[in-house]
Amino acid sequence: MDLESILTSKLDRDEWMMSWFGQEVRYPLLDRRVIGLLSDLPVHLKCDHGLGKGLGGKLLLRGLAHGLGLVESCRLPNQAIQFGAQLAKLDGNSEGQAKSKAVPP
Repeated sequence: MDLESILTSKLDRDEWMMSWFGQEVRYPLLDRRVIGLLSDLPVHLKCDHGLGKGLGGKLLLRGLAHGLGLVESCRLPNQAIQFGAQLAKLDGNSEGQAKSKAVPP
């Protein structure tokens, strides 16, 4: 999925959902300068899949979190926000497949 597809579909959905609760969404990691910098870095600086599923990705963010003192947080596996917030369970779906009826496609 290319960046434009993400910006026009998933982020629009998230913006709509957060505005429902009176919140404004910020996407600092989608700033074009950040994306440009990260796209120029070698892959081995960004991920190491030898560290295990959910731990080898986002090495730069994990290093930043560790440097800020978030030692436990930097060791947590990746988890999509809707599952981390237990939203998928609100509709009674035990497999974690979100069934969103209130959010437009």
